[in-house]
Amino acid sequence: MQLKLFQLNRNKKISLLFNDLKFFIKNFVEDKNTKIFTKYISKNLEIPVDTLQKEFKIILFKNFENLHGRFNKKFKFKNIFFSSMEYFLLTFYIYFFSNKDKLKSKRYDVIIDDIDRDNSPKRFFSLKNFCKIAFVCSDKKYKGNFFILFDSWKSCSKKISFVGHPNKIFKIFFITLYYSFKTSNNFFPIVIDFVKTISKYETIFRKTYSDFLIQERHYNTSELKNYIFKKFKGKQSCVTQKNILQMNGPGMYVHADIFFALGRKTADYLEDFEGEAKKIIPVGSLAMEYNYYKRKDINKTSTFDLLVFASDHNKIFHSGYNSYYDEYIKHFDWVKKFSLHYPNFKIGIKLKSVITDEKVIKKFEQIKNVTFLFDKKELSDSYYFAHNAKAICTWSSTLAFEFLGSGRIVYFIDPGLRNISFLPNDNYIKKFKISKYQEFDNKILLQINKPKLRFYKNKILQENFCLNSANVTKKILQSLKSFNKNDL
Repeated sequence: MQLKLFQLNRNKKISLLFNDLKFFIKNFVEDKNTKIFTKYISKNLEIPVDTLQKEFKIILFKNFENLHGRFNKKFKFKNIFFSSMEYFLLTFYIYFFSNKDKLKSKRYDVIIDDIDRDNSPKRFFSLKNFCKIAFVCSDKKYKGNFFILFDSWKSCSKKISFVGHPNKIFKIFFITLYYSFKTSNNFFPIVIDFVKTISKYETIFRKTYSDFLIQERHYNTSELKNYIFKKFKGKQSCVTQKNILQMNGPGMYVHADIFFALGRKTADYLEDFEGEAKKIIPVGSLAMEYNYYKRKDINKTSTFDLLVFASDHNKIFHSGYNSYYDEYIKHFDWVKKFSLHYPNFKIGIKLKSVITDEKVIKKFEQIKNVTFLFDKKELSDSYYFAHNAKAICTWSSTLAFEFLGSGRIVYFIDPGLRNISFLPNDNYIKKFKISKYQEFDNKILLQINKPKLRFYKNKILQENFCLNSANVTKKILQSLKSFNKNDL
């Protein structure tokens, strides 16, 4: 089987493309030659075959380009020379600059991983009041006793298998080279990914260990990292749900022992999306707790008649099928039509920090009653804009789930009910979908003119989307205590 020959027919429905991609990745990893290759690599890296096979799938999916319907070109056999040189440069660098583990390892109750420039540790800071925590980060801007910095491949542990036995570097090279030739695939990017994960986390977890490992971004999980964590006294790997699980997008191949979900139904498709979690625990939204319930400046944001939660959807991973982008753009057409029909209404389109889609920008550049809104600081103002807005709608924002969970009505604009990659047409979601423009016009007007209709009371329905997020940190802590009552 050759990765370069795989090409999705993007004219198909997303549900069919989803099955085609899952089927190919599964068959590729379980192909006879791939299995033998993985077995040999497993022996030399001293990692179980099953763990590497699962990691193999994760790596392949992360390197699948939805927009093009194919895998990244780096897997093409013609790139093997440069990839093999990258492999040698990385492994030799790690080998020559590795250090003996001189310091005594430190124990923490919880380790928070996956902290970088784009992922703030502040959402977890309140945990410090209840237990001993440490943050694994990759950015030097984070300093202090709570942070464990890993920003280069210098000073990795000498006890890593291929560092302690450098002959394995060459064994892995020749194994990878042989099976790359045999299958006409470039397997070096896979091996490089294995080496990076092993080097980073064996170095960290030899010096720092805990019962629990938590990360916020579910789309960055790693079965290999989970294995290494448990190899060094760890008990449970955990991940919090940051976004809606997307078919053929962020939400696929999530691996953790504990999945802290937004709501009671927001992880229903985790297993179908090739994810694995031993336990799913609904707790609410960490982002909403941090950006909304723990802030006090709620009246500083403007009031809009209609607020649209939006984000750039012109990325490679968003566009899962050929008509996706056109369907996505159509929801902006509805907003534009509404703004022109009601020029006295104040309309805000809320994004994170920037908009790069020129088509969307041009659509509204001549419309005076529409304003693009961006966060000016690290904290998200989306929650406060929503709190003050008279009506709220979106294409697929997770913020909609968070506010629906609090009893605030938010509508999903979904012309023709085709946006099932983000939002399946399950009854509890479909209740808030709008498929026709006139229905959109009518419902938004009701929201604007009748404040009492902006809210609904149905605890079961609310908690399907998101549990109350005022005390998410405490809920997570209580769950961890139930797994380890004597230590936390």
